[in-house]
Amino acid sequence: MSFNENNKNNTIAPNPIQPVLVAMALFIGLMIGGLAMYAIDLVDNDSGTSNNLQGGILGSSDYYDQAYLQSVIDTINRSYLGQTDDLTKDSVTYGIVKGLVNSLNDRYTFFLDPEEAKAYFDNASGDFEGIGVVLAFNGQYTYVESVIHGQPAEEAGVLAGDIILKVDGNDVEDTLPGIVAQQIRGEKGTDVTLTIYRFEKAASAQQEELDITITRNKIEIDNITWEKQDDNTAIIDIYQFSDVDVTTFINTWDKVVSEIRTEMPNLENIIVDLRGNPGGYVSGVKHILEDFLHDGDVMMGERTKEQDTKTYEDKRAGAFEDQKLVVLVNESSASASEIFSAAIQENDRGVVVGEKTVGKGVEQTLQDFPDGSILFLVFQEWLTPDGRRITEENPITPDFEVEYNLDNFKNNTDPQLDKALELLK
Repeated sequence: MSFNENNKNNTIAPNPIQPVLVAMALFIGLMIGGLAMYAIDLVDNDSGTSNNLQGGILGSSDYYDQAYLQSVIDTINRSYLGQTDDLTKDSVTYGIVKGLVNSLNDRYTFFLDPEEAKAYFDNASGDFEGIGVVLAFNGQYTYVESVIHGQPAEEAGVLAGDIILKVDGNDVEDTLPGIVAQQIRGEKGTDVTLTIYRFEKAASAQQEELDITITRNKIEIDNITWEKQDDNTAIIDIYQFSDVDVTTFINTWDKVVSEIRTEMPNLENIIVDLRGNPGGYVSGVKHILEDFLHDGDVMMGERTKEQDTKTYEDKRAGAFEDQKLVVLVNESSASASEIFSAAIQENDRGVVVGEKTVGKGVEQTLQDFPDGSILFLVFQEWLTPDGRRITEENPITPDFEVEYNLDNFKNNTDPQLDKALELLK
């Protein structure tokens, strides 16, 4: 399989695209054996096209051309040379539904049939045996959204942005991340070989496609970790704003807060690392923001089709309201990470360092059906404290843009963290 220029130009939008993103219940990223995590944020319980769902074409009794559809079916039955033995009423129905959902042209609204849904939730676990990557989809290929620090994929040299062409020699073009993740997963100690295309990072055309062999291991994810940089500076790494449920996530955060306050009585500076963080529970990010913002500060806004913008303000005393603050983001920081970063920026609470973010300011709800299929539907939009929409064209732009490149990876240097530490001096 070749990977031509047209493929390259259409593949690396650095945002988590279509299907899925959940992990451990319904939180925000389907992490699992290969780790598939797709940018989606779920409610704890503005799509231009969605306005047509009520009183528009989908609200009428004539929302598709039944005669035309039947004509196509008749033509297939009459003339199609290939095999149709595997076609069932269900498979045809699911195909029609996917076509309907895809016609909305909303990358964050998607339908999974029962088989895909099962794979999706089978992958929803906090620990697993795999390689430690987060996967996303660009409409044609599954690609590496982010690489989990300290896990086999990172050690083997896999990078964020790598496009997966094959898994153990099997072509995975047009294969959704959940299915690719299943192929990547395997027993601890066994190997898997990924054929990848490294966008704009190859030294020559001959090096565009690379084979990387990775030894699988047990992957255990800590969603929040922290370390002491020095007596006055703490670095908090939030992998995602999610866990098995929102209560567990909030309890984990509160425990970290207690540890830092106990172990660092002279704390003056905090770095919050959201690089590679795909998002999570809305209430989770609100809870954490209240530990940094001041009473009355606007954290975010929400807008639905039925409701004008509703704003949320900080209403409790926070543990870290007085410390200097730097937030680290990159092109894989999405959703709740962007809400957090924007709130810190627009309230002048701290500075943001790194690279422009994904640009995903919408929230999905999940509708499950009796047959096991599921529909993820965009129903709500997030706004920054200043009322700004977060979109692919208008993501969070750091106050200090600092690139992290392949040379940094090879040399184990981190100019983004270095800049954060410099600003805190």
